[in-house]
Amino acid sequence: QRHIGVLARRSSLGFRATPQDAQLATGSTRWEQGFCDDQPFLCQPRVGYCSGTLLDGNLFATAGHCIGVPTPEEEPTAAERTEILERLQDWCDNAMVVFNWREVDREPAVPADELPSGETGGTVPPIVTERDVYYCHEVLAHQYNPSVGSVRAYSNDITIFTLKRDPSATAPQPVVEPYGPAPVMANPRQPPSVAVGTEVLGIGFPAGLPMKFKSAPLLELTPLWARARIDILGGDSGGGLFTPAREHFAVVSNNPTRCPRGSQRQGHYCRRGGEEGDEGCLIDQQEEERPDNFVNYTLTYRAIDRLCGGPGWYEG
Repeated sequence: QRHIGVLARRSSLGFRATPQDAQLATGSTRWEQGFCDDQPFLCQPRVGYCSGTLLDGNLFATAGHCIGVPTPEEEPTAAERTEILERLQDWCDNAMVVFNWREVDREPAVPADELPSGETGGTVPPIVTERDVYYCHEVLAHQYNPSVGSVRAYSNDITIFTLKRDPSATAPQPVVEPYGPAPVMANPRQPPSVAVGTEVLGIGFPAGLPMKFKSAPLLELTPLWARARIDILGGDSGGGLFTPAREHFAVVSNNPTRCPRGSQRQGHYCRRGGEEGDEGCLIDQQEEERPDNFVNYTLTYRAIDRLCGGPGWYEG
């Protein structure tokens, strides 16, 4: 948990974070996104739009599509490179990472029959303080190729950027305790490797909800990408995939959402149809037993190896 952060816009802060409290502009999963009343976690607050993992003292990794700045397959011209770097910095100037966005134990526990519908017993909403909020300083490596085909797209969908504690700082600053970097597997295909069939762990913030953990067997592992059958939502993008030893080795790129019968895909979700004149509501259920329902992950070590630059990888 100490490695994981939710990516949010700086405008999500209602005011400058103080040591006691950082007011976040949270939303409602039920009302803002229109989820059906029978979906889990309805009463939990939501904030942010993507997930990520702290990899070093101030290096944070997420999915390239979370930034939304496309990169060309070929080496760009000087003018194109300048434009890409400017767009990356514009994004960075409005981005922050919030750690500790999770539910915590209730003391004393509240009886389940006294909880609001959709809440689980034994937990309370997150409380975020100044120590939990960091700001993007500079994008060091970025690749996102949405137009080059699905395999190439999710093989090259990662961004690494530096963080700072003070939003006005002119240099990156280390992330301090109680947070710290995750161990990173240098190359999951080289010994000691992670084998297909190994139970791997995904951690993220589905729909911007407080942190969720999901595990499943690793389905495929290539030199470029990995696959696992883990149920995710929009907001899980960029979240880390971990070995049983809790080594980070990949980030969520995408999944071909397979909606249950009676619903249709809408973005990262499935819309359950309503009566005539009713727009229906969203559900997060996916048919996990289908062999073509899986999540594609971009391997992290490739971005780390290429932080010094290369075709399609842009330094700040």
